Amino acid sequence: MQMELINNDYAPTRVGAISNGVRKILIVNLIIISSIVLVSGCGPKRPLQEIVDARIAIQKAKEAGAREYAPKRLENAQKYLTRALEAKRKKEAEELAREAEVDARIAESVARRKKEEEKSRAEEVLKAKRLARQEAEETITRAQEAISKAEKENKEVGVAKDKLEKAREALEKERFAEAKKIAREAKELALKAGAKLPDYHKVKKGETLKIIAKEVYRDPEKWILIYEANRDKIRNANIIHPGQILSIPKE
Repeated sequence: MQMELINNDYAPTRVGAISNGVRKILIVNLIIISSIVLVSGCGPKRPLQEIVDARIAIQKAKEAGAREYAPKRLENAQKYLTRALEAKRKKEAEELAREAEVDARIAESVARRKKEEEKSRAEEVLKAKRLARQEAEETITRAQEAISKAEKENKEVGVAKDKLEKAREALEKERFAEAKKIAREAKELALKAGAKLPDYHKVKKGETLKIIAKEVYRDPEKWILIYEANRDKIRNANIIHPGQILSIPKE
């Protein structure tokens, strides 16, 4: 027995607002209907509107990327639609088609949301990458300035230059954290080379030999140099007094 079909018209305004993919589905439906009419000689009956709606919803879900982002939901929608097309009773076909449409709409929504989240994550990654590059470039620039200043004072900055070159190579390979770290080392070497060491240091309240060494040599572990040069004034390396005048030896 042929399934009873609903005799309601399509809404032209809906058709005009849909995508090419959906439009193709409607055209296919009309071709199928025309073929049935020509072969059977029956009156112009139309397919269930619920089935048409389900097909449109499935097509929209596919266009939104549901195959990738919501494959299970899309698969369920297609299964419901297949069952609706095979149903012998009108009511059953309508219910199955509605289920297909619901799953298709959910699949479309999930796909759109996931695509937006993916886009947002990609933008954040790109933003972080740009910031990292900018910081590395700025650090390299400061290192170059320190090296140039030291060179003007006829200081030896060969090691600093080598490090700066390595920093630039790391930047070129987009290893931004590494480039920044190496550039900082190059800058410290240049500053150290260009630093003019004082002959003496007057101890201030709260200072230790390590604090003084960090200020003078930019290396707290060189406190031993100050200690050795002032053994006549310092009995205990852990105890120095405000006001003491300490000799600062050249490295």
